[in-house]
Amino acid sequence: MEALIIVVLGAAIIYLWNRTTDLQRQIEWLKQVVEAVPAGPVDPIPASRPSEIPEPVAAQRAAAMQAAPTHRAELQFEAEPEPKPESEKIEPRQRFAMPEFSLDFEDLFGRRLPIWAGGIALAVAGFFLVRYSIEAGLITPPVRVILGFAFGLVLLAAAEAAFRFEGLIRDERVRQALAGAGLATLYASFYLAGSVYGLLGSTLSFVGLASVTGAAIGLSFRFGLPCAVLGLVGGFAAPTLVGSEDANVPMLALYLALVTAGLALTGKRQDRAWLGLASLGGALGWGILLLTTGFDNATDTLAVGGFLLLVGAAMPLLLAHDSLRGFGRVAVAGLATLQMAVLVDQANYTFLAWSLYALLAAGIAVLGWKYPRMREGSAVAAATALWILAIWPDPAVRDFAVTGTVFAAIFAGMPVLHVWRGREVTVDVWQLSLFPLGLIAAAIWHFSGDFDTVQTGLAGTAFALSAFPAIAAWRLLPEAGVPLLRHGAIALSSATIALFAAGILATPLWAAPVVGGVVACGISALGRHRSDRALANIGWGLAWTTLVACLITVDRSAQLERAMGDAETENALRDMLRWIAAAVPFALLAIGEPRKTLVQIAESSAALLAYVALAQIIPADYLAWAAAAAAILLAGRLASRAAAPITLLAIAALWALAPLAVWLDAGLNSLFGIPIMVSDLPAVMTVMMRILPVLTAGAGLLWFAPNAFPSTLQLMFAGFAALGLVTAHILFKQIFALDTPEQFRSAGLIERSAWEAALLAIGYGLHQMGTKRNSATSSMAGQVAAAAAFAHFAYFTVILHNPLWVPQWAGPWPILNWLLPAYAIGAAALLLLRRMWGAARPIILPVFDAIIMALISLLALSELRNVFAGGWLTSIPVTQTEDLLRSLLGIVLAIGFLLWGSRSGTRSWRIGSLVLMLGAVLKVFWFDTAALEGLTRIASVMALGFSLIGIGWFYSRQLARPAAPAIAE
Repeated sequence: MEALIIVVLGAAIIYLWNRTTDLQRQIEWLKQVVEAVPAGPVDPIPASRPSEIPEPVAAQRAAAMQAAPTHRAELQFEAEPEPKPESEKIEPRQRFAMPEFSLDFEDLFGRRLPIWAGGIALAVAGFFLVRYSIEAGLITPPVRVILGFAFGLVLLAAAEAAFRFEGLIRDERVRQALAGAGLATLYASFYLAGSVYGLLGSTLSFVGLASVTGAAIGLSFRFGLPCAVLGLVGGFAAPTLVGSEDANVPMLALYLALVTAGLALTGKRQDRAWLGLASLGGALGWGILLLTTGFDNATDTLAVGGFLLLVGAAMPLLLAHDSLRGFGRVAVAGLATLQMAVLVDQANYTFLAWSLYALLAAGIAVLGWKYPRMREGSAVAAATALWILAIWPDPAVRDFAVTGTVFAAIFAGMPVLHVWRGREVTVDVWQLSLFPLGLIAAAIWHFSGDFDTVQTGLAGTAFALSAFPAIAAWRLLPEAGVPLLRHGAIALSSATIALFAAGILATPLWAAPVVGGVVACGISALGRHRSDRALANIGWGLAWTTLVACLITVDRSAQLERAMGDAETENALRDMLRWIAAAVPFALLAIGEPRKTLVQIAESSAALLAYVALAQIIPADYLAWAAAAAAILLAGRLASRAAAPITLLAIAALWALAPLAVWLDAGLNSLFGIPIMVSDLPAVMTVMMRILPVLTAGAGLLWFAPNAFPSTLQLMFAGFAALGLVTAHILFKQIFALDTPEQFRSAGLIERSAWEAALLAIGYGLHQMGTKRNSATSSMAGQVAAAAAFAHFAYFTVILHNPLWVPQWAGPWPILNWLLPAYAIGAAALLLLRRMWGAARPIILPVFDAIIMALISLLALSELRNVFAGGWLTSIPVTQTEDLLRSLLGIVLAIGFLLWGSRSGTRSWRIGSLVLMLGAVLKVFWFDTAALEGLTRIASVMALGFSLIGIGWFYSRQLARPAAPAIAE
C-alpha cells in the first residue's frame, strides 16, 4: 500500500512540475515578445529580401529576436515572395512560432527525477519513522510527536538555507523539495498530536494545522509552486500514511478542511485553476471516506457536515475564476450534496443533519447569486433534497413541514428572486418549477391517506408552493399580443399543475374534473386576446389531465355505459357535472387554439364529452335525438365550425348502427331467397328513435352548413340518401306487414311491385328536379333510385320470386292481374334509365331494347300461363296445347317486334324479332311436331311453312324500303 502511494504521489508531482515549468517558460517568452514589439501598428513589409526591409522595421525585428529566448523559440515574419499588382496585393502577416519543449531520457532520469524523488523520500521517511516508532513502542507518544516536529522544522530550515545560498546550490528544486517534505512532516505531526494521541486540544490542533497551512502558502510564494504542491499533497496523504485506526472525526474533518482551503487559496492567488480543482477532488474523495466511517454522536455529524459544506459551498469561492465549467459545476455540487444526503441518512434524519444540508444548499444558492455558473449545482442540490425527503422514513408532520419550508425558500425562493430581478437562466426556471412539484409529491407520498377524503393540510401546502412558479410566470408574462416565451411557459405549467393538485386535495375525489375545469378557465382568461401556442399547449396538457382524472377518480364503467344507453347511474347530476367539467378545457381550447387542426380536435372532444355529460340525465331512448338536436343547433349557430356538429352527427349515427345491422342481416338473407318478414326488421319506434335522428341531423347540417363539407358533400348526401331509403323500406314493410310464408306467397308480388313503384317515383321526381334546377346531385340521385327500382324488379320478381316457377299469387284474371303492373313498373324503370343514359351513351341503347323485348316475352308467357293455371301459375303442369300456343306466341311476338322495328327504324328490334322467330321455329321442329301425330302434325308443319314464307317475304319488303326516321327517344 505504501509503495503504491509513493509511486502515485511521485508521478503526480512530476507531471505537475513539468506542466508548471513549461507554462512558466511560455508565459515569460510571450511577455518578452509583447514588450519588444512597439505599441503602434507595424508597417507592412513589401519585399521578402532582407535588403529591402526598411530600417525601422529591421531594428524592431532585431530587438524582438534578441529579447526572445533563443534555445527553443524564434520570431518569424512572413512577407510576400514577389511584388504584385496593386489590386492583387496581400498584406503581410506576422506569425509567432511557440517554443517547442522536448524531454529526453537523460534529462528526465538524470536531472529532474532524482531531486523530486529525494524530496518525496524524505517526506515518506518522516511518515514511516513516526509509524515505526508507534508500532515498535520505542519511544513514548509525546517524544514521537516532538521528533516529528523537530524533523519537519529541520527540513524547513534546510530549505531556507538552500534559498539563501542559491549561488552555491544553483538549483531551486533543492529548496522546494526540502520545504515540501518539511511541511508534510509538520502536518502529520500536528495530526498525531491532536487526533491520535490527544496531546493537544482542539484549539491548539486547529492553531497548529492552520499555521502549517499558512506556512505552506507563504513558502509557495518564496520557494515556488512545487513547494505548495508537495506540502499540501503530503498533507492529504498524511492521515492514510500514519495509519491510525481510531481517528477523531471532528479533528480529521477540520484538518482536511484546512488542507483543502489552503490548496484552493494557493491556486487562486497564483492563478492556477487546476490546483484548486485538485484540492476539490481530494476533498470529495475524503468526503466519501468519512461517510463510510459512521457517526457516533452529533459532534461527528457536525464535523463531517461542516467539511461537506466547505466542499460544496465555500470551495467554489476559493477556486480561480471560471475554473469549473459545464458538467464540472454539476458534478461538484452533485457529489457534495449526495455526500451530505448520505450524512443525513446516517445521522437518522436529525435536525442537525438537516440543518447542515440546508446550510450547504443555502451556500450554493448564495454563490449562484453572484456566480450564475453555480446555479446548475443548486439544481443538483435541489434534486438530491427531494430524493432524501422522499425516502425519509416515517417523518413527523412538523419536522417535514419545517424542513420542506426551508428547502422551498432556498431552492424555489432564490430562483424566483433571480426571475424578479431579470437575471434568471434556464436552470433557474426549471428549478423553481419542478422543486415545488416534487415537494408536493413527497408530502403526498408521506401523509396522504384516503384520497376520497378532503386533505386540507396537503391542499394548503400545494397551494402555497404554487406561489413560486405563479409569481415567476406572472413576472415572465409578456404584454398582450406577444407570445409567451419558453421560460414563462415552463413556470406557468408548474403553477397550473400545483394548483390542480391543491384543488384535488381540497375537494372530494369525484370533483377532480371540476378542479381541472376551473383551472382551465383561469388559463383561458390568462390567454384572452392572445393567439399563443405556448398557452395552448398548457391548455392541452390540462385538458387531457382533466379527462384522465374524470376517468380514474370514479367508476367510469356505469357512466360510459349510460352514454350507450345500457345502465343507470346513482348520482346522475354529480356525474353530469364531472363530464361537463371535463369538456370545458376542450371547449376553451376550441376558442383560443391558433392551430386549425387542433381546433377541430378540441371541438370534437368537447362535443363528445358534453354528450356523455348529458347522457347521465337524459333517458336512453332520447339520446340519439339529443345528439341530433345539438348537432343542428351548433350547425345553425356556428356554421364555420363543423367539427363539433360532425362529431354529434357521428354519435347519432352510432345509435343507428344496431337497427341498421338488423335490417342488413334480413336484407342479406333475402338475397338468398329468404323473404323479409316484418318481424325481422326493427320496430317503427326504434326507427323513429334511432335512425330518424341521424337523418334529421344530416339534413340540418347539409342545410345550415353545406360549405363545411366541400370535399365530402356528395358522399355525405349519398350516405344520407341510402339511410333514408333504408328507413323508408322499413316503414313501407309495415304497410303489408307480411310475417308468414303464406302471407308472402299471397301478397309478395304486390308488395314488391308497390316498393318498386315507390322507388321509380322517387327516381323520376329527383331526375325531373335535377333537370329543372340543373342540379347534378339531384339528377344522380334520381338515376340511382331508378336503377334500384329496376334492379329490385329484375332480381326479386323476375329471377328469385317469379310466379312462373315460385308460388306467388298473380291474380285470377288474365291481363287484369298483378303481372301486368309488376312488369309495367319494371319496364318503366328501364325506359327511364334508357332516357337518362341513352342520350349520352348511344352504344348501350341496343342493350336496353334487348332487355325490354325479353320482359315482354316473359310477361306474355306468364299471361298465357295465367289463362291455363289461374292465379297460381305453378298449380298445374303445362299441357300440349299450352306448349303449342307458346310457340305460336313466340311467332306472334316476333312479328310484333319486327313491325315495331320497321316502323321506328330500330335495327335492334328487327334483330330481336329474328332471334325470337328462329327460336320459335326451332322449338316447333324439334319439340312440338315430334309430339304430334297424323293430320295435326301435318297441319302444324304446313302452318309453320306458310309462316316462314310470310316472314321471309315481309323481311325482304322491309329491307328493300328506305329506312324510316327513328322515333325520338
